Formats: sequence, structure tokens, C-alpha cells
Amino acid sequence: ALALGTLAGCQSPATGATDQQQANRTYMTKVNQAGHVIGAEQSALIANYNAFKAGGKSVNPDFDVLLSNANSFDDPAKGKEAAISLIDQGCDLIITDCAATAMGVIEAGEEKGVFIIGDSSPHNEISPAVVLADTMTQFGPAMYSVVSEFANGSFSPGTHFSTLAEGGIGITVSPLISEHLSAEDKAAFDEGVADVEAVSEKIKAGELTVERNIQK
Repeated sequence: ALALGTLAGCQSPATGATDQQQANRTYMTKVNQAGHVIGAEQSALIANYNAFKAGGKSVNPDFDVLLSNANSFDDPAKGKEAAISLIDQGCDLIITDCAATAMGVIEAGEEKGVFIIGDSSPHNEISPAVVLADTMTQFGPAMYSVVSEFANGSFSPGTHFSTLAEGGIGITVSPLISEHLSAEDKAAFDEGVADVEAVSEKIKAGELTVERNIQK
């Protein structure tokens, strides 16, 4: 089982996708500890961190996540520095929430042999042996939902969140990673992906939700 979140939206981040990944993550980490590199201490990114951690603990209660703030969304050097610090603290898997800064995290993953889950766009062709998956945010479905609410008279002011069901958030699993995994890691990865897919369906059906926790 896996706790998956429903979030993202007109703001952006993907608690749902992040939590989703977490399923994958606990299957892949051998030390029960992952790292999370963010670009700023924004509430949406802290919510992603908490969802990622909750998803992992739903698979393995001993799982933990160390948070590192690179303080930038466009500085790969800071991303690499943050990633190496997390790796030195024992993390063997890192998820990013820092846009272009993630390129440095991926570079660190390549050098240290640590798996990475990227964000915002597919990175598997850039680093096919390291990138397991990427969280994705689609603004089109989020905007369509809000405009539809306005058109039918149900719109109300405030913060609006897109959902996994409407396609505003999601996860893209790398189609290239399997050929770079050992038999043991591939079996764990395939099991994790199957779990993610099953949980995603539960979230879309409204059978499972994850609290949007913005407390550090």
C-alpha cells in the first residue's frame, strides 16, 4: 500500500506525484533514507516533502527523508552541492523539487551512483542509468478546470488545486532505467511501479487522499 496525495494546481507542485514516487522510492532505497532537494522553502514544496515521506512510511515505517534547500531554481552547482551533502549523510535516493537546479542533483547522482527522481520534465534521456522517474505538472488541465468553473458559475475565489484525476499532476517512469538495473533492483523497481499505479487509481477514484501538510 502507499499513501498518495492529491494536490498540484494552479500554484504548481505535485504532492500527489511526489507521494506517488515515494512508493517507488522505498522499494529502491537500501538504507531506508532518501533525500529531497527543494529550490525554496515554499509551502507547496514542504507539502511535497511531507507527502513523499508519508508515502514512503506507508510502505516502510522505518523510512525517512532528509530535506535540503538549495535556495535556487536555476543553479545546478547549488543542486549538486545539496545532493552531495545528502549523499554524505547516507541517502541513496534523492527526489528533486528545484527545476533547473535539479541538473546538478542528477550530476551528483551519476558521480555517486545514487538514484534520482527529477521534477517538472523528463530527465531520463539525460541520465538513463540514474533517473528512475520524474514528477510532472500540467498547467493545461488546471486552467481548464478553473475556466470551466467560471463558465458554469461555480467558481469561487481562492487557491485552487488540480488533481491526479484531471491530469494536473502525475509521474513519468523512465522507460530506460530497467536495462541499467541489477536483477534485484529491477524486481524492486517493477514492484514499486505496480504499487504506484494501483495507488494512483485509488486516488483518481477518490478512495485515497493525503493531507496537504505544510509544517516542516
